[in-house]
Amino acid sequence: MAPLVSASSALANLKASLATSKGRSNIAPANQTAAPANRRIAATFRTPTTFPPTLVPTAPQTTSAPPPTAYSTLATAESPFIKPRKRGFHHLAKKVLDRYAHFSQIKAIRKHDAYREFIYMLATTDDALLDVIIHGNLQLKQTQDARVKDALDYLHRRAHLQPGIYMLELVDRVTNQAPSPNQLEQILQYADDYVEKRDPQAALLIDQYKKKKWATLQDMKNGDRAYMLNTKHRTKYREMRAAMKRLWANYTAAEMDLPMRQPMREVGYSKDCVERLQDHYAHRSSNYLMGLFDAICRVFASQLGGDFTIVDKGDIIYLAWRDQQPMLAETLYTALAQADTGHGRGFCHADPGDTATSHYKESSFKWSTMQQDVLTTSPFLRNINAELRIMKRHEDAKIRVEDLRRRMQVIDEIEQNAPAGHVFDSDDDMDDEPPQPGKVASVDEMVEDLKTMFRMINGMHCFDEVLVDLDLDD
Repeated sequence: MAPLVSASSALANLKASLATSKGRSNIAPANQTAAPANRRIAATFRTPTTFPPTLVPTAPQTTSAPPPTAYSTLATAESPFIKPRKRGFHHLAKKVLDRYAHFSQIKAIRKHDAYREFIYMLATTDDALLDVIIHGNLQLKQTQDARVKDALDYLHRRAHLQPGIYMLELVDRVTNQAPSPNQLEQILQYADDYVEKRDPQAALLIDQYKKKKWATLQDMKNGDRAYMLNTKHRTKYREMRAAMKRLWANYTAAEMDLPMRQPMREVGYSKDCVERLQDHYAHRSSNYLMGLFDAICRVFASQLGGDFTIVDKGDIIYLAWRDQQPMLAETLYTALAQADTGHGRGFCHADPGDTATSHYKESSFKWSTMQQDVLTTSPFLRNINAELRIMKRHEDAKIRVEDLRRRMQVIDEIEQNAPAGHVFDSDDDMDDEPPQPGKVASVDEMVEDLKTMFRMINGMHCFDEVLVDLDLDD
């Protein structure tokens, strides 16, 4: 065994090691490969090489690099769910509950029930699809990743059987790239004129596009606006506009000209998602903020420098299979996609889940049949088993860290009680008894306690690997 270092050096090294381990990020820098421990834990969520028949990829995954996108290096800072996603569904569910506790449907149900259903829904979602919902461009990703495309096709084929959640994204019709922040600034300029009733001719073009084809110029001069019917609508638009501006505040000039990595989004619930997406396409009973942006993009496409749309770029991302899920599913996926207006990346202006409350325990759905189907066609069972293993590791690590903290306190006591100027010897005799706070009788016993401490730490080979991927403050 190597000579024992001094108590002061040992204390400094130990505290630095603990602080480094606890503060280590799960997301590797762009030029650095993630730690092997991260890959092993993340691998528990990957779909194995054998797929259910409906999820078998029909084409190899594209390996070409995607085009550059804005704030790609700021992904972790921009999405609060990337790190919890890597730590397990229970971390992700807790993050949503904590961050969106003000949502009415979270407040209306027991926290434990919401937590359980969130984990069930996350475990049912294909993990590649879940990753792009949390942060990415779904319209672009499905053209690059056959697995994501097959997962979406599977959900679409079954949409007439179950209520579900859909998501639309504001992207270019051809390239599927999102607008850049500067292009969104241009859209906001047209929207400002529309909302503040400054340009009746432009407003007429916007309203006549789909919403109100019989509108006249005189209607516009009188202040009529099909997408802004009242003061509440205008207030919501201004709040969304301010949130978008805050989102771009720290972008560089170069980033302002790059496509947003995550497009503006709309997330919603429907008993029949296919029919609901058709309503959005026709601007019928649809989100007025989303409709306004879509109309501006279509009418002023040449001025914007892109053929952007949102209403015909939608997909079904989740199908409910328990009677408690309809009201909570919209809440969960709106939160994960950050599709609410408050974050400047979405058009959802009302608390999610409110429209689904009337469908709670809807008798027309055969929930028992859906549950049996989920067990055989989704990754639910595999993901739940993996999640239970991760949660056990989490609890074990919390116990170990508490023990480590107790032992650090002992080192502090040893250092404080040591005679002034005393030099600890390097005797290699080891005492198997753990140090006991308040029972240090001599310098020799301090030395033995300290060496026992280091033997214990050096033997915990997997501790760092567990510590890296767990939030030990929970």
